[in-house]
Amino acid sequence: MVGINRARVSLLQCHLVAKRPNLFQYHLVLDKSIGSRIDSLFAQVIELVAGSMFAPKMTRLPIIDQAIRKNDVLKFMLYVLLELDAITPKQFAALGGQLEEVGRMLYGWRGQLAKQNHPAGEQGGTTAK
Repeated sequence: MVGINRARVSLLQCHLVAKRPNLFQYHLVLDKSIGSRIDSLFAQVIELVAGSMFAPKMTRLPIIDQAIRKNDVLKFMLYVLLELDAITPKQFAALGGQLEEVGRMLYGWRGQLAKQNHPAGEQGGTTAK
């Protein structure tokens, strides 16, 4: 969690520095690199979900976990774009709401897989003593 906060602060500091007239070009480069990263994350989430649908049941859980992580990073990157004023709050709400729904679906799928992979007495990989 501390690493995410530091990254957020660093990006916001870059944004503040970039608002100076002589560094405006850096601001455009930063936005472009974040945009390409977001495009990549969207594609990776779709790839992981599609791949997990056809994976053997015992190997689906790690794939879904990875999709959840990528979706969470995607939501964070959209928040960065909002903070950089690269998207409007209305755009952020629309995209963020859809990503939240994807996250809920992935967590639900993960919960079902966890129940199927671990019988009722084996939740979390530990046994009662």
